[in-house]
Amino acid sequence: MENLVRILRSIEFIESNLKESISLKDIADQACFSEFYFHKLFHLLIGDSPGEYIKKRRLYEAALDIKNSDVKVIDAAFDYGYQSPEAFSRAFSKHFGFSPIEVKNNQNRLIPYPKPALTLTDLNHIHEGVSMEPEIIEKEEMKFVGPVYYGDNNNNEIPEFWQKHFAKAAGISTNKNTGCYGVCFHTSDYVDKGMFHYMPAVEVVNFDLMPIETVGKIIPKHKYAVFTHKGKPDNLGDTYKYIHGTWFPHKKYEVEGSFDFEQYTQDEQGNEIIKIHVPIVDK
Repeated sequence: MENLVRILRSIEFIESNLKESISLKDIADQACFSEFYFHKLFHLLIGDSPGEYIKKRRLYEAALDIKNSDVKVIDAAFDYGYQSPEAFSRAFSKHFGFSPIEVKNNQNRLIPYPKPALTLTDLNHIHEGVSMEPEIIEKEEMKFVGPVYYGDNNNNEIPEFWQKHFAKAAGISTNKNTGCYGVCFHTSDYVDKGMFHYMPAVEVVNFDLMPIETVGKIIPKHKYAVFTHKGKPDNLGDTYKYIHGTWFPHKKYEVEGSFDFEQYTQDEQGNEIIKIHVPIVDK
């Protein structure tokens, strides 16, 4: 709950400054998080990056202003931070599927993709029903091999990428047979653009036999909070919301590093499970 309240403070700050120029640091400061962790937590809880959330909120409010008042399109463009009416119209048309002029000329047009301001009740609803305790472990250095995806996964490309490319690594003879992994690495592009590297991989003994179009990645010895996700991968987002929105705020650990990984394996009864490894340090 504590993290939800802190995220709500950041949302209230955004709402108070939709017509102002605000930076990620300005917003993260309201929640008392680093920029990196705030971006990650916000995206997991809200479903949009901070930048995407602000853009959608500004476009939605601009659409309402144009539709319900005498505000001119050019004034709405500048009010909500666009450098020109042309840039505003392009963004507006791409998001809604029609131009702001069409809204102005047709007051009865419905505004699709509404993005109203979120409340604490909304945030509670987003993550309700998730409850689990992790295992705290320390793992020695690990070596992974697999193909690498780079993007923001906005169109859910990763499952298709996995299906298309994972076989290139699955049959490696030095495979440790510990299941398959999804390894996520964040770079500076993650904070600015939401871009990250994702690697469907196997753990290997060495890098002697690496197929073409795969890479090797070494993760050093580290301590982890390991959360077990039971159920469909489709619901994995709910588990991440719980991990970062509910569990961490009340514990003696904090997230450390710019990576995490999922291990796809089975329990003793043969049920498929996903073990989410989050690197941690003591507070």
